[in-house]
Amino acid sequence: MNIGQQRTRREIKKLTQRVYEMQKEGIPRSTIMATLKVSDDQIYRYVKLYPPGADKNLHVDQSKEKIKPLKTIDRTLNPIEFCDKYLPINLKPMQRLVLKAFYDGKYEHQLLTDDDKKALRKLNLQGKTTWVEGGEYSELVLMIGMKGGKTTLAAVIAMIEEYELYKIGDVCGRYGFVPGEEVYIKNVATNEKQAEKTIFAKIRGAIERSSYYKARRPELNGTTYHFLDTNVFIESGNSNSSSLVGDTCKLVSMDELDRFRSSNGKYSAEEVYSALDKSTDPFGKDGKRVSISSLVHDKGFMVELYGKCKIIPSMLGFWMAEWEMQPDRYCGKTFLHFGVKIPVEHVDSYRKNPEKFLRDKACMLGYTKGAYYREPHRIKTCFENSVNEGYKNPVDTKHRFEEWFFANASFKYFEHHDPSVSHDAYAICLGHAEGVKIVIDMIHRFVPPEGGGEIDLEEVKSFCETLHERFRPELITYDTWAAAALMQTFSKKNLSVENLYIKKAQHDLLKEKIYSDKFRCHEYAVVPKELGELELDSDKVDHPTEGGKDTADAVAGVTWNCVRAYGTGVTAGIATKSDSENEPNKAGFKQLSGTGRKKIWE
Repeated sequence: MNIGQQRTRREIKKLTQRVYEMQKEGIPRSTIMATLKVSDDQIYRYVKLYPPGADKNLHVDQSKEKIKPLKTIDRTLNPIEFCDKYLPINLKPMQRLVLKAFYDGKYEHQLLTDDDKKALRKLNLQGKTTWVEGGEYSELVLMIGMKGGKTTLAAVIAMIEEYELYKIGDVCGRYGFVPGEEVYIKNVATNEKQAEKTIFAKIRGAIERSSYYKARRPELNGTTYHFLDTNVFIESGNSNSSSLVGDTCKLVSMDELDRFRSSNGKYSAEEVYSALDKSTDPFGKDGKRVSISSLVHDKGFMVELYGKCKIIPSMLGFWMAEWEMQPDRYCGKTFLHFGVKIPVEHVDSYRKNPEKFLRDKACMLGYTKGAYYREPHRIKTCFENSVNEGYKNPVDTKHRFEEWFFANASFKYFEHHDPSVSHDAYAICLGHAEGVKIVIDMIHRFVPPEGGGEIDLEEVKSFCETLHERFRPELITYDTWAAAALMQTFSKKNLSVENLYIKKAQHDLLKEKIYSDKFRCHEYAVVPKELGELELDSDKVDHPTEGGKDTADAVAGVTWNCVRAYGTGVTAGIATKSDSENEPNKAGFKQLSGTGRKKIWE
């Protein structure tokens, strides 16, 4: 049985008895976990909730009707004491550490122990938190892998903040509000269904099973709890609700913030955050904001927020993989992904879809939905192999060719131009096919002069004339109108010229070659940088706002031309252009026996 799987009542009863027997014999907890294939959390639940001698159905006396309300409520507890005494939630060690770090600066008797601080310092060195000793925080940013317990944390913080207001008693008098003014604790999700299923569901579960809340008797209306004695509301809504703004809020929690509508409309992550951020202003430093999400995009709003945590003292950030937040779920054995230790329990999910797993569970940059190359290390591998195999840049910094750079009569060469005059660079690429392998013989670009101005097209023309003295390409393709005049010159010299607009199909084919290590290119720093920064927007491959893709497009153009001419897809040998089965289809891949070939990275 795998750790974490569902077990029958009979299995649980047997496991519980075995745990008791092994504990009585003094067997270490880690040995019990490994022998019985149970986690630390399961041992806690089985032993505490299902002790030997429990009734046949193993039901625990936790029904709402049998919970007795408290006769007196302690108003002196700190957040951790409140959780332990009044909430029916078993906080995991890392969840407890996050709460301590967030609330520590507010209390005279510090919540963090020396061991806690040591653990936080270690996480800080690893880049997993922005915590600094002595910090006082009013905002928490949690970038945590899916099922990492971040929603539970947000629910617990909502209940802590409600208790903090209850401790005050006269909230309006303390903060100078109009007597009777409503105060809100808001939880916001991407939609109504999500709002009800996530933070609110956990809050409701706790309220229905807590003697503290049984004494407080809050009224439930939909997804809102109203505490009549303090006129405080815990409200859960969605980002499309117009009622989110305008209220006085002690706390706003935004669940899966990066998944809010990504357009520039009023419900985008940034707009919702900005609107709700202001609603906590009446409470000053006591107002709290919590943003939680798994990783969606390398340049998403949550990544931006985490960056702000590093420079704004009042913001605290945590960036953790799912298993780092809940290590007790796992047996301790791991496998490696480029130095990252991953629990062996995840090996099947990793193998099925490594990109999705590393994005959703590990929160690793470079695997997000917006990144076109979700395994950027493959680009690095191709260029490292090229250097090791002796491929060299044939052009110096003054646009002059090396003496050894001449055509090999055994190959046919293809050239692609990605031109620009005043904005991006003018990139020129020359390459050929060697069986199934694409070799880029030359990639070079001309850039506008510093301080403004345009690229000297006469200089580009002279460069190309010298190139064509050494190489006579089978085909020259170009992208956009800017090179029309230059292409006309080539055409008059009996060179074959065509227009080729670089789209996703061309980049898909290049990606196929790179992922299968059938691509070679001399060292040219701009190319791997541009390839690694490419972004996928719907059906379009584009460059980031601050960046370009001239050389990436030029390389994709040459790769496409080689495959189109020779059918050098993934099968060995060189086919003729007349062979219809070896013609690439509209997606850039050959049809083999009438069946479309699957992209190897999917």
